[in-house]
Amino acid sequence: MAHKVSMQQIADSLGVSKYTVSRSLAGKSGVSLETRARVLEVARTMGYRSRAPIDEITPIMKPIDGLGDPPYVLIWIRADHRSEGLFWGKVLSGMLEGCKRQGWNHVIMAVESGETVAEGIPAYLDPAHCVGHLIAGELPSALLLTLSRKGLPMVLVDHEESALSVDCIVNANMQGGRWLTARMLQAGCTSLLFVGHDAFSVSFKERWFGCKLEMQEAGKRAEVALRKWSIPYGARNWQAVLERKLEQLTEKEWPHAILGANDDIALHCLSILDKLSMAVPAQCKVAGFDNIETAALSRPALTTVDFGKEFLGYRAVEQLRRRMEHPGQLTEKITISARIVCRVSG
Repeated sequence: MAHKVSMQQIADSLGVSKYTVSRSLAGKSGVSLETRARVLEVARTMGYRSRAPIDEITPIMKPIDGLGDPPYVLIWIRADHRSEGLFWGKVLSGMLEGCKRQGWNHVIMAVESGETVAEGIPAYLDPAHCVGHLIAGELPSALLLTLSRKGLPMVLVDHEESALSVDCIVNANMQGGRWLTARMLQAGCTSLLFVGHDAFSVSFKERWFGCKLEMQEAGKRAEVALRKWSIPYGARNWQAVLERKLEQLTEKEWPHAILGANDDIALHCLSILDKLSMAVPAQCKVAGFDNIETAALSRPALTTVDFGKEFLGYRAVEQLRRRMEHPGQLTEKITISARIVCRVSG
């Protein structure tokens, strides 16, 4: 005889009360949309039998086809990232193309530094037509919590939030950092300099971690050296700060290779080294991350790591659609892999 699944077993599996499971299965009020979706999904998975089939229980979300106006997606992004076209501009392009393919409109919400957002959806928008949120990069946790309470699907892009159980689409930043470092080690470089600014983005920090991990592994086999410079990237004077630091290096202090936390930093390093009459790659190799258009046009052409920026945004839209169709399934972390683009600089 097959084992009969009880409400208590479902409750224990989810860490909620039997009362919550009961109201969820009955389609009654008093339970959040997210919790009800999770209960229904687990009930289906465990083979729970109710008087009414699980699939006939009150829908979690109104079908999009029933909306009078075209549905829209809210895209949340830091204001300084909104105006940055090298990386986030490409990610946004992927998001907009994805929304177009789905037949969705979009509204971009640029969040200023220190800005507090009391309501998740602005008063001038009709919440009935919003299908969900795309969060581009790191935003205040308070804002994300506010949005999550609205019960709409949410996907984080190039960021994770430990306080929330939501889907995220991320680049393999740490993997890319390890691969690029390994390439430099294979080329005979034993002294590396990483230039970035952790506060600018999570990606910068993860790339540094990848570089550090690879160097630690290499240190078990040979003598290697790794340094890290933090520059005020994003501020008006960051290029001058970088130039001054490079100019002050003595002959013995020069690394075999410089890794910029992104291509923009790496390209400025190339320019400064040219002013200092340092031959690249003969005297010092240089590499970056993101594979922006100008990386291939620099002299020498810049070695970099390509993460597929547009695809990152496009994939986030696909995941939002999937979450709408399967609201109760476990959240997913999807990692978009990277590839090294080998050029003359390194």
